Amino acid sequence: ADSLNKVHQEAESLRRRLDTLNAKLSEKKDGAKPPVAARDPERVVVLLDTHSLFLPARVRNLRIDFRVFLAAATENAKLGGAVAYVVERAGSNPAAFKRALEEFGYLVRSWIFDPGGSEPWLDAIVSDIRAFTPGAGKIVLAAQTASLAPAVAEAVASGCRVTLAAFPYDLPPALKSAAPDFMPFEGDLVSTMPSFQR
Repeated sequence: ADSLNKVHQEAESLRRRLDTLNAKLSEKKDGAKPPVAARDPERVVVLLDTHSLFLPARVRNLRIDFRVFLAAATENAKLGGAVAYVVERAGSNPAAFKRALEEFGYLVRSWIFDPGGSEPWLDAIVSDIRAFTPGAGKIVLAAQTASLAPAVAEAVASGCRVTLAAFPYDLPPALKSAAPDFMPFEGDLVSTMPSFQR
């Protein structure tokens, strides 16, 4: 399943790159920009940064119900896509977690965590925000990372509604101010986990 997921991710990345190159080629041929797909106000895209949500949830012994979250985020609208970004630590075995996310309806993209290295999953989230913005009526971004604020602000400026789903505590002010709508992880979206054994 992991190798199939990686092939799907690579194919999606190549498709986006090809679309970008074709658009640039058309622009050079005609001297005009190609038409952008019309925004569908009923289309909702859900982007889930599991890495940035893990620590705030764990500190409070909470578990996010990702199935309930997806249903709440779409509210019976057309789902234009649901992507979960998973960062794996060396020695961890997230196969069951990734499989559950896929069963809930998410496309799972994953990376191995490199302490002190780059954070390619954040680049992927920014890229996906920009890719989905022209055709989506709404993007629901579940994240707690300040570096995503500029991409969120761009999406909002282009006319796309953006709802930030996050824990209200430890939320970077820049990210909160970039997204006009807020969906807190509370109530049915979370449950209390048993105490961790040390």
